[in-house]
Amino acid sequence: MQGPRQPVWNFISYLAQTKAIMHKLDVISVLSTVDEMLEYWHLIEYLGYPANIEEYKTLLTEMVKRGYTQIVYEEEGEALGLAGFWVNTKLFSGKYIDVDNVIVNPSKRSKGIGSVLMNWIEKHAKDIDAKMIVLDAFVGSTQAHKFYFKENYIVKGFHFAKDI
Repeated sequence: MQGPRQPVWNFISYLAQTKAIMHKLDVISVLSTVDEMLEYWHLIEYLGYPANIEEYKTLLTEMVKRGYTQIVYEEEGEALGLAGFWVNTKLFSGKYIDVDNVIVNPSKRSKGIGSVLMNWIEKHAKDIDAKMIVLDAFVGSTQAHKFYFKENYIVKGFHFAKDI
């Protein structure tokens, strides 16, 4: 004797959810040139810095020379999130990825886009045999702190800075 049959719509719903998750993974593009990155200036503007696209281009030109890369999340042709990162090596960690600026369009936050970006970075870190992912979040960015804690990041130290 079999138990009660599951309604067909539960299975269809499951497939739709699985397809949506798979679709999200398919819409990440890797940006490795300054020109590619400049196309997504509208997302960078949500940071409030740099001051303008010309300054952004100048900074990117130097950053890309040093291995800076970005990924962008697009849904139905619209760019909704972006993250930058570097691959580096330090004595305390070995090879690692340093995440630089995870940005999600404010009207699309809390919809999983940041998690998709961070999951892609984590998979990439594993693919290149990195031992750690690190990132900085400004002290007052409590929304970012909450997000990174949810993503299982921990506070391991302080990042000190001195303007010169």
